[in-house]
Amino acid sequence: ATALGFINNIGNIATIIGNLIFAKLVQYECVSSYAGIGCVFT
Repeated sequence: ATALGFINNIGNIATIIGNLIFAKLVQYECVSSYAGIGCVFT
């Protein structure tokens, strides 16, 4: 893997984790995709 690819993977993981944390903070249930899209408001 290239350095850029590694950074991209870390960015994707950080985005997913960030979305999950944010969703929990605002009391929403989110299904995180790799694009960080797709929240279901409950």
